Amino acid sequence: MNERDQSSGTPQDYFVRAGSLDGYESLVRHFGGNPKTLLAQAGLAQLSTLDPDSLIRYQQLAELLENTALALKVKDFGKQLGLKQGLITLGLIGSYMAQQPTLEAALQIAGRYNRIHAQGVSLVIENHDERHLRLSLQLKVNQKGRYLQLAQLSVALIHNLIAQMLPHHSEQLTLELTPAGQESLTFPKTLLSQTPQCHSNLTNEIIARQFPATATEEGTTPETAELVQHGIRMLLPTGECTKNNIAKLLEIHPKKLERQLKNENTAFRILLEQTRKELAILMMQNGGMTLTQLALNLGYSEFSAFSRGFKGWFGRSPSHHYPQKAQSQPARRSA
Repeated sequence: MNERDQSSGTPQDYFVRAGSLDGYESLVRHFGGNPKTLLAQAGLAQLSTLDPDSLIRYQQLAELLENTALALKVKDFGKQLGLKQGLITLGLIGSYMAQQPTLEAALQIAGRYNRIHAQGVSLVIENHDERHLRLSLQLKVNQKGRYLQLAQLSVALIHNLIAQMLPHHSEQLTLELTPAGQESLTFPKTLLSQTPQCHSNLTNEIIARQFPATATEEGTTPETAELVQHGIRMLLPTGECTKNNIAKLLEIHPKKLERQLKNENTAFRILLEQTRKELAILMMQNGGMTLTQLALNLGYSEFSAFSRGFKGWFGRSPSHHYPQKAQSQPARRSA
């Protein structure tokens, strides 16, 4: 069930959602620091105005955390930030994970989700002993062990995700930190078969966090099309981006979803293609990805389907547009 990263890029090529810094500014202030100064030094002065789905360079995030820990003299800053985060931090994919039948299925979703939204990250689950599993994250950007805070943040976030999905078992989670950055989480194997809990208002809380400008206007909500596009971005790399699953993500009936989109003069199919095209352009600009990986990240199970879609968008084949990354092998999604 390991989800190992297969990206061919360098550490500079990896990107992560801006939402990964959820809670950063308030935690820095808690320790008496100036978050705006630290963010500006890292080239992230615009963080507070960024869409949480915007991508920032992973190395930029890693260096910000290291510099912050050093400036504040807080050795476990990454861990403390991770423990302030959780399902809401991930956007609607957090709600989708909590709706899975088992913790194992939820973690598999998280592993596939990383392909776009936390590139260069591999979720690895191995036997710790006869009764326990050891979960760790392999970070390509941290190959030389330079970014201890990023490793802390990543594992602490996973700790909270599991604790929030299985609140009655949180005491069975053991978060281990080491000076070498070999962070891990151990828990009983039996937890994999447990059913996650999804509290009734989780989706609404995520929408309020994801779309704060709308949420501050009393009595207003984001347009359905905007929510659907956010959901599509979340689910594309998981291979489960269907209209029914998007409706499940938003906790509305698929027929109601259709009606609301029709009232906004659009449809799920149109939004799916539009979002795929936008992500294709972004990922090709970022580089570090083969065409097969690009097809998988856009939710295609077969390379031929991706190729047809690509020709429809740009009028030429992906191998012609992106020859240095072309592969003839069809893209097939692993379970």
